[in-house]
Amino acid sequence: MNVKAWAVARAAAAVLIAVALTVQFIASTRAAVDRGWDVPTTAANFFSLFSVQTNILTMLTLGGAAMWLWWEHRRGAEEPLVVEAALAAVTTYLIWTGIVYNVLLRTPPLPEGTRVIWSNEVVHLVIPLFLLADLLFAPRRRALPWSVLAILPLYPIMWGFYTLARGPFIVDPRNGEPFWYPYTFFNPQAAPGGLLGMGGYFGVGVRFVLIALVLTAIGALVIWWGRRRAEAHRERSARAAPDAPLSR
Repeated sequence: MNVKAWAVARAAAAVLIAVALTVQFIASTRAAVDRGWDVPTTAANFFSLFSVQTNILTMLTLGGAAMWLWWEHRRGAEEPLVVEAALAAVTTYLIWTGIVYNVLLRTPPLPEGTRVIWSNEVVHLVIPLFLLADLLFAPRRRALPWSVLAILPLYPIMWGFYTLARGPFIVDPRNGEPFWYPYTFFNPQAAPGGLLGMGGYFGVGVRFVLIALVLTAIGALVIWWGRRRAEAHRERSARAAPDAPLSR
């Protein structure tokens, strides 16, 4: 696929995310109205989901990367550092999201009747696979310095603290429980069991640290592959370049 075609593919993926999230948000708020749930809380909970937030970041990143690739393709330059770092970040987050959803959360944290099945598939399967393909095959990817690895887990860590700080103050609009957490393994109120079999804030903290380590490992693979591709591209370019004329 040529450069302009890949720019179109990125833009199409960004539009697909926007449509999928919009349709799911409308379905969730409509269900809240029909069932007498608190609509503002339902809306806030929707945008507090890690998968929703990371897909919004991905939509913005792919849109920006598509525009750069479309307008700059003739110059033959590598993607700017900020674009490549953003792509590495959202690729790391969405690969993790895809793994967790498809292994542990195939039944999403949404009540029956409020889910839009195809929307869930888009944000939890289609887009993670697209970002993986983008990592493997997209043109103009640049080699990131390893120092970028230090910032990749920062957003998930901030999301985790936000979730734990907000949860005790939110009444679940679905069942009236005096707390709300988006995922069972992040719920300190849940009974011990499930992932690692530990409950309370200690169990959540242990899972929190493990998730940060896994995200760092995924980010390291993403950066390593990008550096490998960039090095291979430089070697091919060097072999293809004509011999420089001898100086007099």
